[in-house]
Amino acid sequence: MLIANKKTYSKTVNQIIVLKLDGTIIDNDTYLFNSIIGKCISEIHPFFETLLPSLIKKDQEIEFLCINLDLKERDYIIDLSLKTFKDEDYAIIIIDDLTKQYKRYQPIAQLRNESKIKAEVLAFQN
Repeated sequence: MLIANKKTYSKTVNQIIVLKLDGTIIDNDTYLFNSIIGKCISEIHPFFETLLPSLIKKDQEIEFLCINLDLKERDYIIDLSLKTFKDEDYAIIIIDDLTKQYKRYQPIAQLRNESKIKAEVLAFQN
């Protein structure tokens, strides 16, 4: 199961977690989270408790972008996808660690936003 899903998402995935629809983890990679098989997804970080109601809905993919997680005394910025299937009794969570990318581009975005605001203020004053 994990191998098949990893092949599908291997270009950008840092971790895949396979879980039962009750939230119990049945398989995973070990990029961010180790030794979690058998635990409920809500036990590994408080954010994941919000995913439990979504496990009930079949055949959907939900994306959560720019999530800040404090793990292992380090802050991570991740994108997360939750995928359920029409005829399967499991779901997958796909986690992309984009911390470096977000930190690299955040200052550029901030400068862009500030310059747009300054331009609007100047246009408003004229």
